[in-house]
This record gives sequence, C-alpha cells and structure tokens, in this order.
Amino acid sequence: MRPTRWTAFALLSLLGQSTACSHSDPFSNPQGTDTPFDPGPPVRLTLNQAHDGNPAWLADGSGILYSAQQLDRPDTDVCLAELPATGGSQRRLIC
Repeated sequence: MRPTRWTAFALLSLLGQSTACSHSDPFSNPQGTDTPFDPGPPVRLTLNQAHDGNPAWLADGSGILYSAQQLDRPDTDVCLAELPATGGSQRRLIC
C-alpha cells in the first residue's frame, strides 16, 4: 500500500472545512437556551370576542393569516382572516 501524499490545496481545503461555520440554522437560539427571540410579553393583535387561532406568517412576511370565528354567522363556520404584520384592522376575511 502506498502512503497518501497530501497536497497543499488538499490540506488547506481540509482546514477550511473543519473551521467553517454552519449556515444550516440561521435563526436558531444559542445552545442551552429556550427563550424566544424577543423575550418581551406577548402582544394581542386581534380584538375578536370569538375564538381566533392557528396564526401563520405569509410567505413574504407582510401579514398574518389566522382562523377567525364570527359570532354573527348562523352556520358557525370559521373564516380565514388576514392582518398586517404589525396588527391593526383586518385586510381580508374569507368565509
């Protein structure tokens, strides 16, 4: 068996890979913490007397979709509502 001969490029490449940082988790919390990114108190964004739930960000981050129960609907269906990212009035309500 022939001994392996390392070139300068191979050694630099190996060194670079071993010291490179990981970009797989760009928004992860530091090791050992389980606190939210903004540790302030939660902020209520809706003022519906019925149940609002299941929030999800729009893909572009411009708003939040959530399910909104409407008390004035005779069929008691849950509607899909959209809010601006900072809260405020509903932009859209689909029932």
